[in-house]
Amino acid sequence: MRLFLCFVFCILVGLEAPTYAQTSATGIPYFQQHVHYTLAATFHDDYTSPSIDGTGSLEYTNNSPDTLHELYFHLYWNLFKSGSYGETAPNRDHSPDSKYGHGGVDIKSLSLHHSHFISSDLTESGILTPLSYEIDNTIMRVHLPGRLLPGDSVTVDFSWSGILPNYGIRSTWGWHDNGARNFATAQWYPQVCVYDNHGWHPDQYIGMGEFYTDYGAFDVSLTLPERFSTVISTGWQTNPQETLPDSVLTRLAFAKAHPDSIVRISDYSDYHFTKIAQDAPMRTWKFHADSVRDFAWCADEAYIRDAVYDNGIMHNALYWEHSRDFWSKEAAKIELLTIQTNSKFAGQYLYPNIFMCETYEGGMEYPGIVFIGPYSNGEREHWAQNTMMHELGHQWYPMMMGSNETDYGYM
Repeated sequence: MRLFLCFVFCILVGLEAPTYAQTSATGIPYFQQHVHYTLAATFHDDYTSPSIDGTGSLEYTNNSPDTLHELYFHLYWNLFKSGSYGETAPNRDHSPDSKYGHGGVDIKSLSLHHSHFISSDLTESGILTPLSYEIDNTIMRVHLPGRLLPGDSVTVDFSWSGILPNYGIRSTWGWHDNGARNFATAQWYPQVCVYDNHGWHPDQYIGMGEFYTDYGAFDVSLTLPERFSTVISTGWQTNPQETLPDSVLTRLAFAKAHPDSIVRISDYSDYHFTKIAQDAPMRTWKFHADSVRDFAWCADEAYIRDAVYDNGIMHNALYWEHSRDFWSKEAAKIELLTIQTNSKFAGQYLYPNIFMCETYEGGMEYPGIVFIGPYSNGEREHWAQNTMMHELGHQWYPMMMGSNETDYGYM
C-alpha cells in the first residue's frame, strides 16, 4: 500500500511540476502559447537523397502577459549540414558518418499577415512580406515588423525544402525486405520555439537531445508516390476513403466492432521492388491532430499492420516481414496492455489512435506515434519489449504532460 501511495504521489507531483516551477521561479501565473499549423508537403523520390518541398502557415497566439517583437523557430534538420554544432560537438554520442555533410532546411519564403498587427508598415490587404530573419545552425530568429500584444495572434506563412536524413537521428529512413523503404519522419517542418515564463527557448539541436514544444492543432497534407501503401501519423486521417482500399477500411471497422480482438488490418509484405521514377503516380494523405505538441509521420512500402480497439482507442502495430514472428505475437498485446496500465495509474490516454512502428530509429516518441528499432529474429525479446513499453510511456511524459525534455529528461 505504501508503495502504491508513493507512486500516486510521484505522478501527481510530476503533473503539477511544470506549472509550479514556472510560477514559483518567476512569480508570473502559468500560461501556454497556442499554435495552429497548416502544412502541405510533397515527397520527391531519389535513391540517395529523397526530399520534401513544403508550404505552411502558423497561427501563433500570444497568451503571455508580454509584448513580443520577434519569434524563434527550430530548423532541426540543419543538424545534418556539414559543420553543424551537432557534427562538431565534443562528447556527442555518435561518430562522424554519412549522416552529415548534406541536407538541412532551405527556407524559400517567409511572410506575415494579420489585419490587427500593430505596425506602420501594414499593407491594405493585411500582408507583410517578406519577414527578415537570421539562421544560426538549427535556430531561425524572425523579426516582427511590429508589436505582438498579449492576447493577440499573427499568422506566419512559409515555404521550405529539406533532404530527409538517411539513418539519421530521430528522423530517418532506410531499406528493408525486398527493397522496400521506410520513412520515419520527424522534426520535418519549421517549428516555433517555446515562449514561457522564462522567455524564449531557442535551444540548438545537437543530436540525441529531447524537445520542448507548444501545444496546438495541425492540419497536414502529405503527397507521396502511390507505392507507399501505408502512411500514418500523429492524430487521425481525414480522407481515408481516398487513400485506403476497401479491404483496409472493412478490417478497421471490424476491429472497432470487436474490442480487445487483435485484427490483421493489412499485409503488404509481398512487395516487389519498384524502380524509382520521377513521374510515378502520387497520392495525397490528409491528417488532423488537436491538443498535441508535435506532428510526426511514417510511410512504408511493405508494412504489416495489426490493430486492437479498446476504450475508444485504436492501437496499431506496424512491422516488417523479417520481424513477423516476434511482432505478430507480442507487439499489439504489449501496446494494449501498456496503454491500459498507464491510463489506470497515470491518467487516461487522450488520443484516438496510437501507432507503434518498426523503423530504423532505435526508439523515439511523438504524440500518438512511436518509432521502434528493427528486430532481428533470435534477438533477446525482452529488449524489444522494454523498448516498446518505454516509448509508449513517453505518451504521458512528455507528450500529454508537456514537460521540458530538453532541460529535464524524465525517462
